[in-house]
Amino acid sequence: MTCCFNVPETPQQTVDEVPYTLYSDDGVYMVKVINVCDWLDHTYGEDWDKHPDYETSGKDLMAWCEKNNSYYYARSREDFSVAEAVRLSIEADQDTVVVEDLS
Repeated sequence: MTCCFNVPETPQQTVDEVPYTLYSDDGVYMVKVINVCDWLDHTYGEDWDKHPDYETSGKDLMAWCEKNNSYYYARSREDFSVAEAVRLSIEADQDTVVVEDLS
């Protein structure tokens, strides 16, 4: 016999309505990790042809990071590490990190 019941869907956790994933490198300090693509989609919409240039979006992102106690981490794919991004955000006394793979 199978038992079926409705499990409520867990709402997506967000920072200022941008989805994040909790990450911990040591099991103690939890940092909210936001993919820059999620931030871009939330801020400018999912049509990337309508996004502003890199300079404008960069300024908007830095203002958002300051408002939301967030660290910005960007590296090329070869040097990209979520663990490093989390460590650097903790060292900067920030509880959120926006990560961008520049590749």
